Amino acid sequence: MGRIIVVGDRKQSIYGFRGADITAMPNLQKMLEGRPNGCKVFPLSVCRRSPKSHIRLAQAIVPDIKWCIKERDGIEAPEGEIYQISLEQAVEMMREGDMGIARVNRVLVPVAYQCIKLKKKVIIRGKDIGKGLIALIKKLKPTGVANLLFKIEQYESQEMKKLAEAEGLADGPDVAKRLSRKSQIKLDNLLDKTGCIAALCDGMNNLSEVIANIEEIFSDFDDTGKPKDAIVLGTVHRTKGLEAFNIFMIDPENFPHPMATKEWEVEQERNLAYIGVTRAKFQLDDKGNVVQPGRLIFIGQCPSIFRAEWLMGKAVYPVKVEAPKSDTQALRDKVIEFWVKNNTPREAAEKMVKDMTDDVVRQCAMIAGL
Repeated sequence: MGRIIVVGDRKQSIYGFRGADITAMPNLQKMLEGRPNGCKVFPLSVCRRSPKSHIRLAQAIVPDIKWCIKERDGIEAPEGEIYQISLEQAVEMMREGDMGIARVNRVLVPVAYQCIKLKKKVIIRGKDIGKGLIALIKKLKPTGVANLLFKIEQYESQEMKKLAEAEGLADGPDVAKRLSRKSQIKLDNLLDKTGCIAALCDGMNNLSEVIANIEEIFSDFDDTGKPKDAIVLGTVHRTKGLEAFNIFMIDPENFPHPMATKEWEVEQERNLAYIGVTRAKFQLDDKGNVVQPGRLIFIGQCPSIFRAEWLMGKAVYPVKVEAPKSDTQALRDKVIEFWVKNNTPREAAEKMVKDMTDDVVRQCAMIAGL
């Protein structure tokens, strides 16, 4: 008897811009359910990588995801740590082996430069990105660094004008906003490239230095073919499947990306945010003691997509607060109602609060002013 096994996760579907079908998994399930032998679904809902506090954020998008508990999984996930800090604090904190993730490439270059200034080894994932930047530089045929920056501005204006003319739009300061969705995506991709090049020109004396800089920073492996031992930066698309003890979310206000308007685009933006907050891993020793708690560091504010800014406070999480020791059921009910008022489905809110310890419930209630 033949057997078909399909493995996938709709909540990690992020390549719709390449033509991938975000409904592929449910469509396959529906098709197989119509066959004589039917279809059995086995959810993999326990995350063995992320600590509890990170999973709570992820549950705002994927309510069914769970953290490890000793009774069921043999290990107990630690609470983990979440921070909201400045770029300067983040760069000072970054070490080899850490990973910084962002929604777009152009915000990665300034972070890489800040690391380099502090003599820290850093790479941006994507050799093909680097090759594309070099190809664009050669296409512009600049005579020097200053001329390159001038030609980049000219190129941006020319390409925007072409997109507008193709749609019969009159030129003007707001022409970018009047472009079709398809043209806006093209323009955003162009500005991502030119923004990277402009940032990479900083401090360079000639074009050879610019190109060498691009080749060094936009690389994934060393000369032996092994992953580089460095601070690794990349978009969520480039870092999907990777993990680190310390994950820095760069430019978090771009989760979700403001240009996402169609239903499938919005869903994929939620998926990108979900993937981002589940990259940090914890580590336990043989006795179950915490070696690495797993740290998620937002360079800025926690994205509103998680509907959890109230939990984060304005500084570092966990926030050290004291609350009277009393029965927490009334507090649990208040936290549930608070979450529902902040647009979380009641069923998801009840499930998340049910999994919280009494101390975490008290902490949430205190931060929310309940």
